[in-house]
Amino acid sequence: MRRAVLLSLLALAACGPDGPPAPTFDGAYNGQSWLLAGPAECGLAAPLPNRLSVTNGEASIQFATVPVRGRLGANGELNQLRAAQPAEGAEAQGQITSGTAEMRYRHGECQWSFQGRRPPG
Repeated sequence: MRRAVLLSLLALAACGPDGPPAPTFDGAYNGQSWLLAGPAECGLAAPLPNRLSVTNGEASIQFATVPVRGRLGANGELNQLRAAQPAEGAEAQGQITSGTAEMRYRHGECQWSFQGRRPPG
């Protein structure tokens, strides 16, 4: 029985996708980030130029002195991004849609926001 199921799954995989190809989110999303909450060590509240980079489904961005990276979700979700230095309550929420990236990231007492666009082309 297990062998029949395995062979069926392999046959389905060999047929290829039934719909349009999955969207690619790779590229640089240029925009601004700013501090939403936290002490002075978290950075400036004023919007600052920033960039979210996506290469082969891996996203990275830096908030103040905190580099953040992680795997993009299949539909452009940015929820798996984390800093290399763990912090209590670290959490990413965000999405890439139609060439626009929006994200919030919490790392300890610091909370940042980012909005950016990928240039057409």
